[in-house]
Amino acid sequence: MIGEKTPNALRLEAEAREKRRQDEIAQYAPLKRIELVQDQLPDFPLDCLPDELRKFAEQVSVCKQAPVDAVGVSLLSMISLAEGGRFKVDPGVKAVYQKGINLYTMTVMESGTGKSEIMNVLKKPVEDFQRDYNKKYKEQIEMDANWQNVLRDRVEKIKKQCVNGKAEYSDLQKAQAEFAAFKPMKRLQCITDNVTSEALENLLAENGGVMSVVSTEGGVIDIMAGRYSKDGTLNIDVYLHGYSNESLDKGRMKLHIHLDNLYLTVIFSIQPTVLSSFMRRDFIEKGMTARFLYAIPKDFGKRLLRDSKDIEPLCQANYENKIRDIMDIPRNEGELYELRFSEAATELLVVYNDDGIQERIGEDLACIPKASKRVIGQTIRLAGILHLMEHGSGAVEKREISAETVKKAIRLTDYFLEHTKAAHKTVEDSEEVQNLKYVWEKCRALKKPVAPHDVLRESCRGRLRTNEEQRPYIGGLIERGYLRELPADKKEKGKDGRPRAVRYGINPLLYDEVLGKKDSVVTKLHPEIPKKTPLEETADVS
Repeated sequence: MIGEKTPNALRLEAEAREKRRQDEIAQYAPLKRIELVQDQLPDFPLDCLPDELRKFAEQVSVCKQAPVDAVGVSLLSMISLAEGGRFKVDPGVKAVYQKGINLYTMTVMESGTGKSEIMNVLKKPVEDFQRDYNKKYKEQIEMDANWQNVLRDRVEKIKKQCVNGKAEYSDLQKAQAEFAAFKPMKRLQCITDNVTSEALENLLAENGGVMSVVSTEGGVIDIMAGRYSKDGTLNIDVYLHGYSNESLDKGRMKLHIHLDNLYLTVIFSIQPTVLSSFMRRDFIEKGMTARFLYAIPKDFGKRLLRDSKDIEPLCQANYENKIRDIMDIPRNEGELYELRFSEAATELLVVYNDDGIQERIGEDLACIPKASKRVIGQTIRLAGILHLMEHGSGAVEKREISAETVKKAIRLTDYFLEHTKAAHKTVEDSEEVQNLKYVWEKCRALKKPVAPHDVLRESCRGRLRTNEEQRPYIGGLIERGYLRELPADKKEKGKDGRPRAVRYGINPLLYDEVLGKKDSVVTKLHPEIPKKTPLEETADVS
């Protein structure tokens, strides 16, 4: 038909367009992607959790518009908190034996991304249990405190009588024995926040060696680093011992503390800048950083109120009942409840360590030498936590940990290993990377193949207010092959007659990100090739 192009003509036009496209791409530096550290990390394996808790984690994530990784990791920690030093695990291997299953976790998120909101939801059943307990036993707690004071005063009185010759050694011995034997019921406290190490030791002593430090700001890290020490030295012994369930024996001027075993749970949800403070050399050398499980969730994106949905009451109740059920488990006086690996579970652990972790210690785990030596202990702890998640108080009777549970614990360990490596190697995305991504997002928002400098400058003023602040990051995008400065056309003038502003072309390899596929004009013969190179149909957006 007259006017229609022949297939050969269409092919030649397509080839010419592709050549122009390749010539345009060649004028850009090689494309080097901007990636935040969390963009390269695996997602939390939510299917490792029991169905009711998996569903709860998903709903909390949607309700609070926060990463599901943060919810999943915090759920593991809350089970550790609720367990409170009641269980130990025998993995069936003589080389390792796990006295406690308490966890230290650290979730790294920017401010305003839902850290506190998540923790408030998850802490609620613990705080309710604590309040109800203290209310129920209020009179007995107060009476026991008074009686303890009576016994103490009696000892002091007899001491004075001994001095005056009105009492014998045996009288003092009897009074002292009666005072020491009395075990008063005390007010229950499960959680503390920004506490000094000395105050934490006192809390542990008052609560039978069991305590949890929960912080969504990380101020306690500064305290650990010696903020209140006279000489600025570290004060982390209680954290080191508390993780390993070791004994505590501290003597002070008026107080002596002795605990056979500590069971400390630590839950930190902190900002990247706080993580950089935590990854200090002395913390690393003392093994403090190696005790934590790290999670650096991907950015959730826009937190849209219209997308927020309530947590289903039944789903919320299932979680809260699980926490209460575990906290209601009576303590086995004098001994912990022992969970045991099945034979198949033990074999899985042996293979994972001998054929996996030990081989990787000299390879990809070489960057975290201290943490890599704790991998198997972490896996055993996670297996115990998953077993409790599934069985609750039933774990007192059902003590065998299955091979399926250990498989899930291994998957969780692999997840945490990748995030731990990232936390140690890149403790935070540098300001440069953050700002490069910010400027690129502003380029994308223009939805044009050309970005005039004056328009881009105004778009970036929210974070980078001046030309001097913006210039290094625009240059960085040019070096990474995202942009190129287009040659000035001296004949072209702006709207007011002045020379046209500097313009930046966007790499054709990124057109899909900028223009969107629906804006790309394609031919039937070569659908992957734009009908025109976008630079040829540039509109004035200034």
